[in-house]
Amino acid sequence: MFRITVISFFAFLSVAFLTGCSSNASGTEITLREASDAETHSDDKGAGAPEDTVSESDLSRDREEEVFIYVCGAVKSPGVYTFAEGTRIYEAINAAGGFGTEADSGALNLAEAIRDGQKLYVPTVDETSAAETPYAGGGQPAGMAGGASGDGLVNINTAGLTELTTINGIGESRARDIISYREQSGGFSTIEDIMKVPGIKDGLFSKIKDRITV
Repeated sequence: MFRITVISFFAFLSVAFLTGCSSNASGTEITLREASDAETHSDDKGAGAPEDTVSESDLSRDREEEVFIYVCGAVKSPGVYTFAEGTRIYEAINAAGGFGTEADSGALNLAEAIRDGQKLYVPTVDETSAAETPYAGGGQPAGMAGGASGDGLVNINTAGLTELTTINGIGESRARDIISYREQSGGFSTIEDIMKVPGIKDGLFSKIKDRITV
C-alpha cells in the first residue's frame, strides 16, 4: 500500500512538471513571436518614411541655372545682376532700372537670351551715331570717322555694331562679342587678335581678314 502511494505521488509530480514546462514553452514562443512582429512593423515604417534631404545633384542644378551678367552703359542702375538661365536682354535692362535718358534702345536685340559672364553694354544715341560712317552726297565716305579706314576696311577697334555687321560672316551677336571683348581687353593689337573673341576661329578669320584692320 505504501509503495502504491509513493508511486502515485511521483507520477503526479511528473505530470505536473511536464504540464508546467509545456505551458512556459508556449508562453515564451508567443512572446518571441510578438517581438519579431514588432521589429518587422518598425522596419517597414522606417523603410517607407520619406527622407527630407536635398541631393548634391539638386544643388548643382540650381547653381547651373544661375546666370551672372554685368549690365552697364546707359541704364539707370548699372551693376552685376543674377538671373535665371534663359532670361532675355530686355528683362536684364529692366532689372537695372531701365534705359537711361540718352540710351539707344534700338542698338540691342532685346529678345536675345543673356549668357553667363556677359557684359551687357547699352550705348547712348551719340555713341551709335558716331560709330556709323557718314556719307557725302556722292555716296563716298566723308573721312575717317567711325570704324572705316581710307581703304574701306573696317577698324575692329573703333567700329560700332552696325558697321561690324557689314563684314560678311559677322552677325549682330558676334559683333556685340567683338565690342565686349575690346572693352574688357583694351582693344586689338593685330587683326589676328580677333580670334580671341569667342566663336571666331581660323575658318571665319580667313574669310574676314581682308575686310578688317586695327
